[in-house]
Amino acid sequence: MAYLAVGIQKPLSTIHLTLSLSIIVLIMLIAGYKINKESFAVNLELNFNNSYKFTVLLPLIFPFLAVLGTYVMGHFGSNLLLLFLIFLIAAYIMILAYLKNNISGNTYPIALLMISISLLFVHSLTSNYILGRDVYSEYFAFQMVLKNLSWNIANYRSVLTACLSSSLLPTIYGVLLNINSPYIFKLVYPLLFSITPLAVFSISKKYLNNQYAFFAALYFVFQLPFIDESQSMMRQIIAMVLFSLALMIFLEKELVNRNNGKIIFILLMFGVVVSHYTSAYIFLILFSILFLFNYVKFGLFRDIKTNLSLTLIILMFVFIFFWYSQLNASFNSTIVVINDTFKNLINFFDIEARDQSVLITMGQGISNIAEMIRIYTYDLTFIFIALGAIYSFFKCRKKLDSEFTILGIVCIALIVSFAVLPYINSKYGNARLFLQVTVIIAPFLVIGLIATAKKIKLKHVSYLILPLLLLQLFNVTFVTDQLLGIHTSVDLNNNGDRYNEFYIHDSEVSSARWLFNENKERSEVYSTNTSIYAPYKIYSDYFGTKRLSWGYLYNVHYFSFTFDSINASLIPNQEYYVYLWNYNTEKNEIYYRSFNKLEQGNLGIYGYLFKNSEKIYDNGFSDIYYHRGE
Repeated sequence: MAYLAVGIQKPLSTIHLTLSLSIIVLIMLIAGYKINKESFAVNLELNFNNSYKFTVLLPLIFPFLAVLGTYVMGHFGSNLLLLFLIFLIAAYIMILAYLKNNISGNTYPIALLMISISLLFVHSLTSNYILGRDVYSEYFAFQMVLKNLSWNIANYRSVLTACLSSSLLPTIYGVLLNINSPYIFKLVYPLLFSITPLAVFSISKKYLNNQYAFFAALYFVFQLPFIDESQSMMRQIIAMVLFSLALMIFLEKELVNRNNGKIIFILLMFGVVVSHYTSAYIFLILFSILFLFNYVKFGLFRDIKTNLSLTLIILMFVFIFFWYSQLNASFNSTIVVINDTFKNLINFFDIEARDQSVLITMGQGISNIAEMIRIYTYDLTFIFIALGAIYSFFKCRKKLDSEFTILGIVCIALIVSFAVLPYINSKYGNARLFLQVTVIIAPFLVIGLIATAKKIKLKHVSYLILPLLLLQLFNVTFVTDQLLGIHTSVDLNNNGDRYNEFYIHDSEVSSARWLFNENKERSEVYSTNTSIYAPYKIYSDYFGTKRLSWGYLYNVHYFSFTFDSINASLIPNQEYYVYLWNYNTEKNEIYYRSFNKLEQGNLGIYGYLFKNSEKIYDNGFSDIYYHRGE
């Protein structure tokens, strides 16, 4: 904003950005030195005995195996190296459990970081292009800021622009690193996200020993949203990093009681707000309820002590309200969702009113045995988490601080509420909520398993924890599906519905770019004035829109329409293009939605689209047809 005030129109250009960041870093270094003179030096001591050397060097190869494995899978169609990596990680975890008395505590964070990075790379580097659903809109917001080299909500008035994690932050990395834009999301963001398990480890270590804290952090890593959806939620990735760091500082009493600790916590809190609105709402709910428990003080909650103040809660609410109501209407949309949730309470006992993901966790609509194993493992871990929270509250209140226990119970209550309340779970997926609160509840899984081991008089708790964690690992990487002959994973296969949806081929992008280059002038005029009708239409199947978005900087939804949205009676008079991607041309089939369900059908269903149309592009894998209109 300062640059714009003095007439500089591109404050995110390399020279201005470098100057700004250099000044900020210099100011922070001076402030850090003034505040922490005694602890300003870094003292890193590592004890390299034979066992430690082996256990710390082995995981360093995991990310390299992930990169090499995705290359081999993409170019030669062999998943053997990726499968080897996953089984190697499983074996390594068992080795650490066996050598627990012979390794340094420094091994665990290094192992955790390498495991996290490698599993994230296995998914993010599968294709040359971004994977996921929401990420395409986030990528568009990023490209708009990068194109203008200036963050301005007026350029693209959307909640995605207001979320700095999907607009400003990737632009900063893109300008400084000068790498292809997709790799900001595919490479840089996974590296940032890998910090979160370290925060979970740090939080867990306050209440558990090093090995158990490592197991708790692994449980966070072995979540489906952490790996499989990591490329679909760029806003939440950054919000999760900041949320976990804020929570780590908040639970560290000696740090948060000091002024500099409070300042860092507030800055991280604001960072969560400007990164992702829903994560900010959950943050606000958790800490508001914790403050109420501290304020009311009754019964078993009488001894709760917290550093939260009413001023901090109000400050967070005001900032959320200002950021997401003044810049865009997302705050108003949240109010509508809450209102509609209460209206839909009349459907509380209607199972069909729940989202499909919630019904599956309840055992309904499970399509195969691999999915059944995955869901029942998830349900089992949640039972142990609830058991751990209850056990902690009644049996370990002196060992665990009351704030942490109450936050855990509130998190479990939130998960249950999202599952049982109709409507709201269709607006925000339970899986993403679960991943955020797992930062808090992961230790309770281990506590619940420890309590169970004591009850059944099992000497080694690892005998309970390891099988559950390894099964979770194989579930979220879809190795279980693979061993059962079910091709679910887009990372381990080159066929199947998920592969067809997410994997983008170079030939498909080439055809999309050719199409938009042919219509560049008409497209740019329309994209700057969307109140007029689109100058032409592009018809494709349900997954074709993702391919088309790679051909054009502006929002492809202005031009692209799916086959199932066609009004057949208007077709003869329209000017339009038909875009066919690899699957359409190879199988002569399409994907479409019918009654909110994804279906496959023969391309001949829409044969009338090709009547009086000519093929104007064919690269051997992707075709484009043109209809001039009558």
